[in-house]
Amino acid sequence: MKLNLPEAFAKEDWNKFVPSFVNGFAKDYVKKSEEESEKRVQKREEKEEEKKGEKKGAAPAVFLAQSDLSTDEAKEEQSLRAVSAAEQAESQARARAQASLEKMKDASWKDIIRKVSDWGTVDELSASSTQKDAHVWENALEKRIQMLDKFNKEHRKDVLDFNASRAVELVYAVQTAAAHVELNNRRKEESMKSSLKSTRYAAIQHVKSLEADTRDAAHRWKAVGKMAVKAQKAAHMSENVYERHEDVMSDAAGDVANRAENKADRLKDQVNDYFSRIEDEVHRSSFDARSRELLRQAKDVVSELHEVAERLGAQAAYQEAESSAKFKEEEKRWESYQSPKMLFEAPNALMVKSSMLFAAAGSFALVFALLRRRQVSRPLDIEAPPLLG
Repeated sequence: MKLNLPEAFAKEDWNKFVPSFVNGFAKDYVKKSEEESEKRVQKREEKEEEKKGEKKGAAPAVFLAQSDLSTDEAKEEQSLRAVSAAEQAESQARARAQASLEKMKDASWKDIIRKVSDWGTVDELSASSTQKDAHVWENALEKRIQMLDKFNKEHRKDVLDFNASRAVELVYAVQTAAAHVELNNRRKEESMKSSLKSTRYAAIQHVKSLEADTRDAAHRWKAVGKMAVKAQKAAHMSENVYERHEDVMSDAAGDVANRAENKADRLKDQVNDYFSRIEDEVHRSSFDARSRELLRQAKDVVSELHEVAERLGAQAAYQEAESSAKFKEEEKRWESYQSPKMLFEAPNALMVKSSMLFAAAGSFALVFALLRRRQVSRPLDIEAPPLLG
């Protein structure tokens, strides 16, 4: 390295130059050292100030950390409470579903029929369907059969001992009672069939209602259980926990619904089988044995009267008495319609009486139609009202 020294330095003594050079270099070195030292001191002071600032702000930072921790704990506690509430709701839904299933299991078809109707056997059904005046007409028919039978067994020598008018009166009395008994039987049979149909329907609907209640409870249990699983997920519980919970809950709720359906099917089959047996008994008409026996006796006793009249040669007298009774009844009916009193009555009263007459005529026409349909007394068709009882 070559130093470019001033020319003056070359002329002066070298010994004088060296100290001045060294001194200048030393001054520069010291100056640089002082500057670097000041910088280090400044940096150290800045660091100390930063540390002091951190120490001053340490309390708020800790406070914020603690605040964040409290918020997390509150959220976790809230999640756990939500899980507990959901599990409790699921437990209640499960209890309701299981109780509904037990109710179905304890139900029997007999109890169901008792619940939807006021009868449980054929005799009870027959009693509930019997017409109010059925026994009255049966008793009347029995009494009139006895009277006609007594008339048939009277000792007679010839036609002069045969009272044709009395015979016509007794026969018509028997026929009228028999017509009412037969009408009551028909109405009773129709009432029983209608009751069977409505009771069967009500029983099946009751079974369906039990099934629907149980299945709805099972579906509700499943829905609430899914909410519990959702709450467990939100609480960050173990995946194994809520997945197993969901599987077990779904299988159990589905099992309740399936068992309810199977039980309902068995109950429906039992109800249908029972009503099929009852319908067969109704068709066999085992419930009206007395009335059918009385109708058979009525037919026999009328036939016996005709035999008596034929044996005595009183057929003509009988037919004449029958025609006379018909004519008198028609004449009486015509006079009732053409009565002079009715022509001077007030219009309202006339209308009332007319309606009553038409109602009476309709009732009589019904009895007459029933008599014509029967084969008890051919050719005996009498239109007169009952003369006995």
